[in-house]
Amino acid sequence: MEYLLHYIYIILHWRYKYINAIQKYRNEGRNIVYIDETWVDNDLTFQKCWQSTDVFGITSNIRASGRLVIVHAGCQNGFIPNASLIFKAGQATGDYHGQMNRENFMKWLEEKLIPNIPANSVVIFDNAPYHSVQENKVPTKSSTKKTMIDWLTANGISHNPAERKWELFNNINHLRMKKTT
Repeated sequence: MEYLLHYIYIILHWRYKYINAIQKYRNEGRNIVYIDETWVDNDLTFQKCWQSTDVFGITSNIRASGRLVIVHAGCQNGFIPNASLIFKAGQATGDYHGQMNRENFMKWLEEKLIPNIPANSVVIFDNAPYHSVQENKVPTKSSTKKTMIDWLTANGISHNPAERKWELFNNINHLRMKKTT
């Protein structure tokens, strides 16, 4: 129960911070732009209701061959002109997020959204995996030894490539702890 209350507190705190930030931006007269993605499909059906086994009903088709992914942005004045992106999905994954990726998102952001919103706008989006990618991500315990060595080398950190994976990770973890204190 204590864990659940802690989790609820964290969510309430995030919500409080979000509402305060939005209020601050509104008071400053900034343009608030919301972005999101969705999909439509011309031949995909789901069985969402009871159906008799004796009576022929909707045929289930899970091919999703006509799926379109739609990305757009809007603000209090409506959709942002010239900022829509609609493309045919390459394959069905059951989740349109599998059709979108960082490359498509960044291209849309740079070519369609940013040139068409007023300067000093605030852009609000969810936490889809392709919306944010950590650069120079610190390796984890489950990273490969090569990944650990590459990260240490790229960051100019002296290390012995002959060390075992757990030794490399202990060094990385020690550096990470040192940076946070």
